[in-house]
Amino acid sequence: VDGLCAEHREIDSALARVVEGDLEIVDILEDILRRHIDKEENGLFPAAVIALDGPAWERVVSTA
Repeated sequence: VDGLCAEHREIDSALARVVEGDLEIVDILEDILRRHIDKEENGLFPAAVIALDGPAWERVVSTA
């Protein structure tokens, strides 16, 4: 989870650079996003559905 959180910070930083006009980073941002989404969709989310009980899952959903 710490690694995924670090990736969120990396994504935020890359997005800020794009907003500031650094379009050279767009391809890098796309790669970061694709890898990150794959980790969440195929790793974290399925594991969370199995590992978390109802109340814990509701906390995750309500903070998303």
